[in-house]
Amino acid sequence: YLLSSFWAHRLSARAFLIFAFLEFGFALILFGLSANITPMIVFGWFAAAGYGFTTISTYAYTPRQFETHERGTGMGVVTGIGRIGAIVGPMVVGWLNPVGGVGASFIAFGAAALLAVPLVLILEGRSRYEPA
Repeated sequence: YLLSSFWAHRLSARAFLIFAFLEFGFALILFGLSANITPMIVFGWFAAAGYGFTTISTYAYTPRQFETHERGTGMGVVTGIGRIGAIVGPMVVGWLNPVGGVGASFIAFGAAALLAVPLVLILEGRSRYEPA
């Protein structure tokens, strides 16, 4: 978390958020594709670090997308959507496990993390609020 706050400050919050989702997504996909223990440990470590990076940078970046008087409602909606994902995520694992094994779940969640990158680029461009 300290490393992510350092890099978010050195780069920009947006650039670090994009880096975090790219790193997390690729690490999960490579973990899901791994067949033996050594790459699983390496990519598992990168995935764990990427999870921390995405979490801290998302919570630091998202409030900036809302004006002050809308910030509580905006963060509440975003957090609520995240809670829905926390409910649906384990169901996705249950659906994918019989089809492609546990690795398919990691690949699917890695792809979802990579999908966040264009979403950040698209949705930020539509924001009415220009952060200071």
